[in-house]
Amino acid sequence: MQPAVPAAGEWLRDALEAMAWVAEERGLGGARSLDGLAWDLSIDSVWEAWIVAFTRRLGGRLGMTATPFAGARRALRWVGPVQSMGSLAPDVELRSAERVVWIDAKYKPHLQLLAHRGWSGVSDEIRREHRADLHQALAYASLAFRPRGLRQACFAAFASRSASFGVEPNAEHASKSGMSAI
Repeated sequence: MQPAVPAAGEWLRDALEAMAWVAEERGLGGARSLDGLAWDLSIDSVWEAWIVAFTRRLGGRLGMTATPFAGARRALRWVGPVQSMGSLAPDVELRSAERVVWIDAKYKPHLQLLAHRGWSGVSDEIRREHRADLHQALAYASLAFRPRGLRQACFAAFASRSASFGVEPNAEHASKSGMSAI
């Protein structure tokens, strides 16, 4: 069970405040003792919050509704006495009458490593983790109730060091920007 995650706005506000403390040399980020509060910042959570905020704005522009975290959760139905996970939850679901899109934020260097080294140039561990991420995205799509004609897509939103963060329907550009489509 995942811990409750505050709204994207709270995460972003807290992240910006923490960055300001570092810049101003306050708290754990600087030389002054007892100035500010001790803090712990999970960059994975900041990335997820950014993806949620981005997809909410994008969904509004596309006429889609963005549902983050628990609202996007899909229950698993087990038959028999042995059961494991109760549900799958992508970070965001975008939905309209014609389309559903699942987005899962990944703060991992996999895409950049693959771009530079290729599949055979990365470690077995990276390949296993990347394969699991792809299977996870495909699992979200398989659990969807799909009325006839509903189109669906899954995205794994990997963080990237690249400065080209545009949104284009072009798969080549999407992979360069850190968004990976399945």
